[in-house]
Amino acid sequence: MRKLRYYLRIHRVLIKQDIKRVLEYRGDFITGILAVGAIHVTVFITLGITFSQIPHLMGWSYAEVLFIYGYARLIKALQVLLFNNLWGFAYGTVRSGDFDRYLIRPVSPLFHVLFERFSLESISELTAGIVALSIALKDLPLNLHVGNIALFICILPFSLLTQVGSMLLPCSAAFWTKRSGNIVGMANRFADLGANPANVYARVVRESITYVFPVAFIAYYPCVYFLRGENPLFNLGGTVIAGVLLFSAAVFFFNRGIKIYESAGS
Repeated sequence: MRKLRYYLRIHRVLIKQDIKRVLEYRGDFITGILAVGAIHVTVFITLGITFSQIPHLMGWSYAEVLFIYGYARLIKALQVLLFNNLWGFAYGTVRSGDFDRYLIRPVSPLFHVLFERFSLESISELTAGIVALSIALKDLPLNLHVGNIALFICILPFSLLTQVGSMLLPCSAAFWTKRSGNIVGMANRFADLGANPANVYARVVRESITYVFPVAFIAYYPCVYFLRGENPLFNLGGTVIAGVLLFSAAVFFFNRGIKIYESAGS
């Protein structure tokens, strides 16, 4: 319990420092929020135009697709908000030898890497997710009783674990390749496939995002249960298992990477 309080205190310090850093350049901060917001507005418009021409997409209505998209944005916003340091780590921390500072501080290197940066820019992503879910819920006959709401809240952390694991795992490749930004970029785009109904993809893609790199459990599979009540053992149980396994694998490879880390050359 004492160690937990210690890490929570460190986390608060890191958040305060990063907020100060972000607000020092308010113009860039506001521009970033508006740019991300514009991207999501474009997505809303595109979906609206698409579904104005067709009533359903492979059996999915506009409101259902919007619900999955909103859930995915919500998870992405939480990842960007809390774990935004992974991009910087992938692109230069190991190559520059800057990882040394994580090793000499009285905090777990993994904890420090994950929580060093707190991204306020995720406000746009979070807003897009909430707006999409709100619009979708108006047209969906969902039974929003206390049990379902509690289940929704309980499953979010496991979707988030899958999202974070899908980034931390390729990030860890930096210990062997020195830079893994491109790998993380590809993994991030692959993870975005989980923000759409899986049955719109070819079978090889669908099975890849379900069983190989299970990013479909970030949003699609839990949403299938919340939207249609189908197969809770697979859709919800699979979300829990995918989150735990993918994040655990990422932590394992990160720790193995620390053991072979050699700092930067002169």
